Amino acid sequence: MSFQRENELEKENNELRRALAAERNVLETLIDTIPHRIFVKDRQCRFTLSNKAHVKALGAHTQEEVIGKTDHDFRPADLSDFYLEDDLNVIENDSALIDYEEPTRLLSGELGTLLISKAPLHNESGDVIGLVGISCDITDRKNAENKLRRSTAIQTVLSEIADAAMSSSLQELYGKV
Repeated sequence: MSFQRENELEKENNELRRALAAERNVLETLIDTIPHRIFVKDRQCRFTLSNKAHVKALGAHTQEEVIGKTDHDFRPADLSDFYLEDDLNVIENDSALIDYEEPTRLLSGELGTLLISKAPLHNESGDVIGLVGISCDITDRKNAENKLRRSTAIQTVLSEIADAAMSSSLQELYGKV
């Protein structure tokens, strides 16, 4: 191979490395700055990637504390078993679960709700090698919806009582018709 061709190949190689590094930087920035929890698991449901929001939600401090571990290392057994069942369903059936609600235990110890999507992760051959997931804590939204529902129910009952009282008062005032 000529010296000139080697230089051309080296230059192309360097350009590809720079492009790959730039693409990786964009993905890492997106993954770590988005406030939603993003994670990747292998076929054994061990974490292989966990963004900062997910690391924090698990009660860990670094991604290294999470990698290679499962939900059972961070969550109570009842929740971990529930998550495992969903994960295995995604992996074994090669089908995504999109925008569904899942219970969680918040760092405060309270029960919460996540809006979550999980999709199978494939290798170059198309084989399922794990899953990718993203979740958002919707506990505050669910609590607000429940308060609104209770408030609406109370308002309906009070309105019915007021209508009944008004009807009764009118009957007393004007006599029975």
